[in-house]
Amino acid sequence: MTKGSLVKMKTNCDDTDIFHSVTMTEDVSWQEGYKVGLSEGNKKGFLEGYGLGAIKGIELGAEVGFYTGYAASVLNKHSSSESRIAKVCEAILDLGKDFLNLDPTSEELSLNLSKIKGKFKQLTSLLGIHIEYNSTETNTDKIITF
Repeated sequence: MTKGSLVKMKTNCDDTDIFHSVTMTEDVSWQEGYKVGLSEGNKKGFLEGYGLGAIKGIELGAEVGFYTGYAASVLNKHSSSESRIAKVCEAILDLGKDFLNLDPTSEELSLNLSKIKGKFKQLTSLLGIHIEYNSTETNTDKIITF
C-alpha cells in the first residue's frame, strides 16, 4: 500500500463516522438524557425518602414516648410493685426499651408498637380512665368551619 491509499482509507472511515454520528445523534442524546435523569431522580428520591423517614421516625418516637412516659409517671405514683398496675407499667417500659433497638425495616417494629398500645389500653382500663394518644399535628380542615 502506498501512502496515498492510506490517506484515502482514513478519509473514507472518517466520512462514514461523520454520517454515523449524524444519524445516531438522537440515540446518543436519549442515552445521555436517560443517564442524567436517572442520576437526578436517584438524588431527589433519596432526599425525599430520607425526609419522609425522619418524619415517620419522629411520629413513632413521640407515640412511644407518650406511652412510656405515662407508664413511668403512673409507676411512680403506685409504689406497690405487686399490683397489676405496676406490672403493666413495667411491661410498657420494657417494650419501650426494646422498641429503640429494633431495625426500622423489620416487621417486629409494628408488632412491638401494637403490643405497647395493647398494654396501654390495659393500663387505662385498670386505672378506670380513658386516654388516647393524639399527635400534635392537627388537620386545619377539621378546625376551620364556616
